[in-house]
Amino acid sequence: MIVRKLDSLGRITVPSEMRRVLRLKEGDGVAIFMFGKEVSFRKYSDACCFCGSKEDVKMLKKEFFCKKCIEKLTEEDTPPAS
Repeated sequence: MIVRKLDSLGRITVPSEMRRVLRLKEGDGVAIFMFGKEVSFRKYSDACCFCGSKEDVKMLKKEFFCKKCIEKLTEEDTPPAS
């Protein structure tokens, strides 16, 4: 745990170790989530978490998925031929 104090504008500095792990650099977007009384953040990406596509993308459970990957994930598995 690393403790940081808020400045007068409500800002905090993200420690360099965390920026390095998240590959955050100046100008990158950061997505901020609130769960009850907890706040979480991550590097923002609006691309599909599987294929990287930015077309027909929707957010589900904090992740972005494109229409094609959603279709692949929801296809019924066909049992192997015996």
